[in-house]
Amino acid sequence: MALHASDLSAQQEIDSLLDHLQAANEMIEEALSLIVQVQRGEKSPEALKPLRDAFSMALSLNPSQAAFARH
Repeated sequence: MALHASDLSAQQEIDSLLDHLQAANEMIEEALSLIVQVQRGEKSPEALKPLRDAFSMALSLNPSQAAFARH
């Protein structure tokens, strides 16, 4: 079955979103690991600031702004 251009475009968007979700998942895992390290006293609470700032920025974008920022 041949894919139409719109189907291909949709698949590319889906693939791109899945890539972004995977990257976000990896950031979340890193943040959780860092939180544990801070709780254990292995890292300074200051180590959390860059990740907190990154998540704050990402969460402050609405979908249209996020799409614009990506291009």
